[in-house]
Amino acid sequence: MKHHSLKASPAARRAAPNPYTQRHQRVTALLHKTLSEILARPDPLHAPQISEARLTITRLELSSDLNHARVKVLPLAASTEGIHSQVAPQWTQENINSLNSELARSAHSIRKQLGRKLALKRTPKLDLQFDHATLRTRELETKLARMAEHREQSAQ
Repeated sequence: MKHHSLKASPAARRAAPNPYTQRHQRVTALLHKTLSEILARPDPLHAPQISEARLTITRLELSSDLNHARVKVLPLAASTEGIHSQVAPQWTQENINSLNSELARSAHSIRKQLGRKLALKRTPKLDLQFDHATLRTRELETKLARMAEHREQSAQ
């Protein structure tokens, strides 16, 4: 007698709607919105460097079990105005490391605030980090735009 597996085939899993995926997307969006609100307003519990930086969330990755969230942040001025030495000279590697330390220290209090605002069974543990990838991408985009502008001017 042949035993049949209770697992669905890969094709059947792709075809069937997955309620966990929809829930995951809803929780991710809710976390993003609520964390943005928490980080946007000055709070005496936040380190001064976090309040002064006016952080914006560039990426939020939530684990499949909804227990851990990796949150990438950038200072608001850096994320909206582009990055180059004239715009954000204060974001040296030393300052970025200091901000990452403050984010790690503040993660617990931010998580508690998040838990009070959300109706979730468990509030995810937060891993807040400066978003080096987005920062570097914006730097490269600025350099490429300058090169293209210079090429157009020299062609005329």
